[in-house]
Amino acid sequence: MLSAGESDDTRIGRLLRARRTRLGMTQADVGAAIGVSAQQVQKYESGVNSIMPSRLSRVAKALDVPVSFFFPDELNTVAAARTDERLLGAAREFDGTKLLASFAGIRDQEVRMLLFRLVARVEELIGAESLQPAAVTRTIRLPASSDA
Repeated sequence: MLSAGESDDTRIGRLLRARRTRLGMTQADVGAAIGVSAQQVQKYESGVNSIMPSRLSRVAKALDVPVSFFFPDELNTVAAARTDERLLGAAREFDGTKLLASFAGIRDQEVRMLLFRLVARVEELIGAESLQPAAVTRTIRLPASSDA
């Protein structure tokens, strides 16, 4: 989220630092992965220096997140723009409202991003290979569902 008075550079730096520390990486680790010094990473994290788009792409790869991780407000705008009848239909069936409510209850941005990536991967596997649900479960190593 963009705090009042927070610049894009400051927000990106804050998110970079949070993700780096969560992964247990040092500034030197990130610097080595993206081809800059630890001091340069420190400047990125503090918002003193801007990260060029090509470098931000490398940062995202090093931190195992999509570039959109650094632009949560824009991601929400794009998601809202893509709402269509297909999504509304999915919300009406298969307990879609329960699924959305559960997802909305997850406050940790990284957990939400992991779930998003998981669902996108399942969609990709089913669409590309016409896999049945059991095959998808084996492919991405999900535990068998337990109907309660």
